[in-house]
Amino acid sequence: MPFRAIFLATLSLHCLAVRGEEAKSQTVASARCEKEVREYLDVLQFIRSTAGSDIGNRVAAGYVDEKSVREVQDREGKCAAAQLVRARTTSRRN
Repeated sequence: MPFRAIFLATLSLHCLAVRGEEAKSQTVASARCEKEVREYLDVLQFIRSTAGSDIGNRVAAGYVDEKSVREVQDREGKCAAAQLVRARTTSRRN
């Protein structure tokens, strides 16, 4: 009987550790996505402020505009918006 209790306690601790690592990795991924989206939007804003809104609109049309990024971010989350940005910039390079 004591072995069973030790086994169950060990199993419980392992499960808690795994959940903690999953939560930590999700937090890191979410922060990474948020940073990626923020940097993309900052770059578009910089282009608009330095080159003018006409050039900014052309650049945004070639990739993905701020409104679309924000809508996806609000509807589906930061990582979905980051995935959209990555997909559009990757297809543009090819």
